[in-house]
Amino acid sequence: MAGTIFVDTDNLPGVITSINNIQGAIDNYKATISGLSAQLDLYLSGTAPIIKTVEDAFAATLLNLTNADSSLSTLSGQLGNVQADAVAAIGAL
Repeated sequence: MAGTIFVDTDNLPGVITSINNIQGAIDNYKATISGLSAQLDLYLSGTAPIIKTVEDAFAATLLNLTNADSSLSTLSGQLGNVQADAVAAIGAL
């Protein structure tokens, strides 16, 4: 696929660093995240519909955090490749 792109090679690394920081923060809490469901089960129970609603929302949020960790890692790698390719292209000029 042919085309042109603009890559701000001076500032893209800052975006990559921010993504890595967010991904790292999520990664650092993986043990806590995995234990939260068990804690919620201990501290919240009942047959009221709101309990099921909260438990479902909680499970979905934890799944989103886990997926975000993986997605951010992939995105960081892809952006790193763009940065490296752009720097190599500049060096080839």
